[in-house]
Amino acid sequence: MTADKRESYAEEQARLDAEAVDRWAVIMADWPPMTDEQIQAIAIVLNRIETRLAENWKQA
Repeated sequence: MTADKRESYAEEQARLDAEAVDRWAVIMADWPPMTDEQIQAIAIVLNRIETRLAENWKQA
């Protein structure tokens, strides 16, 4: 991105999302394999986060 062009809100969010994915990929690479119960628990949390984000997008 050039210094004279500011990123839009959507571009900023996409960049921050990509950075977060990269950070978590590094963190999780050192984790031992997860059990099915752990995977299910994480999936539930991620689904709740996704639902809240979708609701916030609709309100914006």
